[in-house]
Amino acid sequence: ALRFTREAHPHLFDARYPALQAHAARCEALPPFQEIVQPLAPPKG
Repeated sequence: ALRFTREAHPHLFDARYPALQAHAARCEALPPFQEIVQPLAPPKG
């Protein structure tokens, strides 16, 4: 959920939540998180 939030709404998630940001970074470093990635690609126009 944090990956989506950072990609879709980068200004909504900031450094006010350092523990949550650190936890998300540890999760993103795990092999399953690196293997399964679907980048946000909103429609253009």
